[in-house]
Amino acid sequence: MKIVKFLPFLLPLALSLGGCQMAMQQSGLGVTSDAEVITATASQFGVADTEVKLDGDIQRTALPSGQELLYGVKIGKTQYRCFMKTKLIGHGKPICAKKGEPLNIPRDDQR
Repeated sequence: MKIVKFLPFLLPLALSLGGCQMAMQQSGLGVTSDAEVITATASQFGVADTEVKLDGDIQRTALPSGQELLYGVKIGKTQYRCFMKTKLIGHGKPICAKKGEPLNIPRDDQR
Protein backbone atom coordinates (compact mmCIF):
# COMPACT_ATOMS: atom_id res chain seq x y z
CA MET A 1 0.00 0.00 0.00
CA LYS A 2 2.84 2.40 0.83
CA ILE A 3 4.63 1.76 -2.49
CA VAL A 4 1.60 3.16 -4.34
CA LYS A 5 2.37 6.56 -2.77
CA PHE A 6 5.85 6.55 -4.30
CA LEU A 7 4.81 5.29 -7.74
CA PRO A 8 4.20 8.77 -9.21
CA PHE A 9 7.79 9.69 -8.24
CA LEU A 10 9.46 6.44 -9.32
CA LEU A 11 8.23 6.46 -12.91
CA PRO A 12 9.71 9.87 -13.84
CA LEU A 13 12.94 8.92 -12.07
CA ALA A 14 13.22 5.68 -14.05
CA LEU A 15 12.49 7.50 -17.32
CA SER A 16 15.07 10.21 -16.58
CA LEU A 17 17.74 7.61 -15.80
CA GLY A 18 17.04 5.93 -19.14
CA GLY A 19 17.41 9.32 -20.83
CA CYS A 20 20.74 9.85 -19.04
CA GLN A 21 22.01 6.53 -20.39
CA MET A 22 21.14 7.52 -23.95
CA ALA A 23 22.75 10.94 -23.53
CA MET A 24 25.94 9.42 -22.09
CA GLN A 25 26.26 6.97 -24.98
CA GLN A 26 25.58 9.69 -27.54
CA SER A 27 28.28 11.84 -25.94
CA GLY A 28 30.77 8.94 -26.11
CA LEU A 29 30.85 7.99 -22.42
CA GLY A 30 30.93 4.25 -21.97
CA VAL A 31 31.86 3.73 -25.63
CA THR A 32 35.24 2.29 -26.56
CA SER A 33 36.74 3.11 -29.95
CA ASP A 34 38.27 0.50 -32.24
CA ALA A 35 41.72 1.90 -31.44
CA GLU A 36 41.10 1.47 -27.68
CA VAL A 37 39.97 -2.12 -28.27
CA ILE A 38 43.16 -2.83 -30.22
CA THR A 39 45.34 -1.21 -27.54
CA ALA A 40 43.66 -3.15 -24.71
CA THR A 41 43.94 -6.42 -26.62
CA ALA A 42 47.60 -5.81 -27.52
CA SER A 43 48.33 -5.09 -23.86
CA GLN A 44 46.60 -8.32 -22.80
CA PHE A 45 48.76 -10.33 -25.22
CA GLY A 46 51.93 -8.32 -24.57
CA VAL A 47 52.37 -7.28 -28.20
CA ALA A 48 52.50 -3.96 -30.04
CA ASP A 49 49.24 -2.38 -31.20
CA THR A 50 50.39 -2.78 -34.80
CA GLU A 51 50.42 -6.58 -34.41
CA VAL A 52 46.68 -6.73 -33.57
CA LYS A 53 44.24 -6.58 -36.49
CA LEU A 54 40.47 -6.50 -36.02
CA ASP A 55 38.89 -9.48 -37.78
CA GLY A 56 35.38 -8.26 -38.67
CA ASP A 57 33.11 -5.83 -36.92
CA ILE A 58 32.86 -5.29 -33.17
CA GLN A 59 29.45 -6.37 -31.84
CA ARG A 60 28.39 -3.82 -29.23
CA THR A 61 25.62 -4.39 -26.70
CA ALA A 62 24.49 -1.33 -24.72
CA LEU A 63 24.27 -1.68 -20.95
CA PRO A 64 23.13 0.83 -18.31
CA SER A 65 26.77 1.35 -17.27
CA GLY A 66 28.61 0.96 -20.60
CA GLN A 67 28.82 -1.75 -23.26
CA GLU A 68 29.74 -5.37 -23.83
CA LEU A 69 31.97 -5.95 -26.84
CA LEU A 70 32.41 -9.19 -28.79
CA TYR A 71 35.02 -9.07 -31.52
CA GLY A 72 37.59 -11.04 -33.44
CA VAL A 73 41.28 -10.23 -33.79
CA LYS A 74 44.19 -11.67 -35.66
CA ILE A 75 47.65 -11.66 -34.11
CA GLY A 76 50.19 -13.02 -36.54
CA LYS A 77 48.46 -15.98 -38.19
CA THR A 78 46.34 -16.86 -35.15
CA GLN A 79 42.70 -15.77 -34.89
CA TYR A 80 41.04 -15.03 -31.55
CA ARG A 81 37.54 -14.21 -30.37
CA CYS A 82 37.42 -11.69 -27.53
CA PHE A 83 35.00 -10.21 -25.02
CA MET A 84 35.41 -6.92 -23.18
CA LYS A 85 33.09 -4.95 -20.95
CA THR A 86 33.31 -1.17 -20.91
CA LYS A 87 32.20 1.15 -18.15
CA LEU A 88 31.13 4.78 -18.22
CA ILE A 89 34.79 5.69 -17.90
CA GLY A 90 37.32 3.06 -18.97
CA HIS A 91 37.07 -0.64 -19.70
CA GLY A 92 37.94 -4.03 -18.34
CA LYS A 93 40.58 -6.41 -19.64
CA PRO A 94 39.71 -8.38 -22.76
CA ILE A 95 39.02 -12.09 -22.38
CA CYS A 96 40.16 -13.96 -25.48
CA ALA A 97 40.25 -17.51 -26.81
CA LYS A 98 41.62 -18.98 -30.01
CA LYS A 99 39.00 -19.25 -32.71
CA GLY A 100 37.17 -22.57 -32.29
CA GLU A 101 37.90 -22.80 -28.54
CA PRO A 102 35.30 -21.84 -25.91
CA LEU A 103 35.25 -18.19 -24.87
CA ASN A 104 34.58 -18.17 -21.12
CA ILE A 105 32.57 -15.01 -20.58
CA PRO A 106 32.03 -14.42 -16.85
CA ARG A 107 28.53 -13.95 -15.51
CA ASP A 108 27.60 -10.50 -14.20
CA ASP A 109 28.33 -11.48 -10.60
CA GLN A 110 31.89 -12.58 -11.55
CA ARG A 111 32.97 -9.45 -13.47
